[in-house]
Amino acid sequence: DLHLSIRRQRQMCIRDRDAMDYLDEALGAKKIELEPYLEFIRELSKEQFFARATTMVTRKAQRERGRSQGVTF
Repeated sequence: DLHLSIRRQRQMCIRDRDAMDYLDEALGAKKIELEPYLEFIRELSKEQFFARATTMVTRKAQRERGRSQGVTF
């Protein structure tokens, strides 16, 4: 289901953003070194990018099928 896919991707973006915020705080409090911080941020950024790209593709597919937010046009 396309709507479920969008919801799942949105949740992943939120999860990744929360993780990045936590890592920022940990770096500021000197609880994590810069190199592992950058590795984590790089990986989370990639995940977030692909989640957003998947959401865009899914929304495009919905529009092409004449559906948006579960409403048929």
